Parts: sequence; structure tokens; C-alpha cells
Amino acid sequence: MSGILAVWNDRSDAIKREYEYWYNTEHIPERLALPGFRTARRFEAVDADRTFFTYYDLDSPDVMLTPVYTERLSNPTPQTKSMMPHFSGMVRSVFSETAREGNGFGNGLGAALVVVRYMTGTPAELPRAVLESVERSEIISARLWHPAAANVRTETAESKTRAQPDGVASGAIVIETMRDDAATAIATSLRHSAGSDVSVGRYRLLCAFNT
Repeated sequence: MSGILAVWNDRSDAIKREYEYWYNTEHIPERLALPGFRTARRFEAVDADRTFFTYYDLDSPDVMLTPVYTERLSNPTPQTKSMMPHFSGMVRSVFSETAREGNGFGNGLGAALVVVRYMTGTPAELPRAVLESVERSEIISARLWHPAAANVRTETAESKTRAQPDGVASGAIVIETMRDDAATAIATSLRHSAGSDVSVGRYRLLCAFNT
């Protein structure tokens, strides 16, 4: 079963320029060099409770438990150590992807994104009625993520440099669309039925990297 490492966060304006350089030239290349990491995708909020959303496709959620990955968390680089204290609102979660569908078997990349983040409970299934309410061709992918064994708050040398303890989500639905108007319609519909422990965010794609 394929895995996901998902991260939601805000960051201080004090590191605005350094943050982008570090993320794209050091942090993501470092992660994608580790065994089991396939892709990295970064998004910025259009309308969401966290400014940034990043996720990595993994061969398996067990990649998060390997010695090579845990060693990396135990030995953050000097740049990472300088960035982490400026992170806030961090939610870091490890999921198993239990469903994926959409154009081209859901393997494409959409320009707009809707993320439904659960902090308690898990989504039972994809919101089919909502997906069917927009033009089918707009849905690049719809993905269902459930918590994996590694989905727990961890105390590592890297996490300890952040100002606040990380939050841990209990599940997510991620829908990528071609256009923002489709994402807006989907997000609006989902917010009508969202509970107090569910956050519905709308994002735009910043960049994508493959191994």
C-alpha cells in the first residue's frame, strides 16, 4: 500500500526568502534522496487555516520507520536547524492511501487543490456526490488517506527545534482540479457538512519534484 507524508504549516515572515530557497534546494532534494520517497508537491493557501501544505508520495508508510529516515531526523542540517524555530501551526501526518481515482487513474497533477483534514476520526470514503457536482474532466485526482502505524507525534532532534509540538491529523481527503473555480465549488460544498474537527482548505500548486 502506498504511503503519504503530509505537512501543513505556517512560517514567520522573517524567513520568507530563506524559506523558499531552503525548501526547494536543500530540504526536498534531501528527502527525495532517501529510499522510498517518490515525489514531493508543495502548495500555498488560497483559503485555508495553514499557509502551506506539502506532501510526499512514498513506496509505503513504513518508509517513515526505516533507520535511514529516522537518522535524518536525528541529524538535521544547519539550515534546517535555523528554519525550524520559525515554523508554526505544524501538523505532520503519515498516511496510507486507501483510494485514488480521477483522470488518467488519478496520476496527474492539478493546478488547484482542496484538502479536507481530519483531526479526529477518519473519512469513510471519497465525497462522490460533491465530486459529481463539477465537470468530471476537472477532477485530476481524488485521494483518500487513512492513518498509518507511523502516524504519531514524534520527538526527534528536528522536531524539538520547532517552537510548538506538532499536531497529528487522523485522515484526509485530497482533491486536485484543473481550475480554481472547480476547487472553490468543491470546497464550498464540503464546508457545509464539515464538523468542528475538520478543516477544508483550498490551495494552489507551487512546485512539484520527482525522484
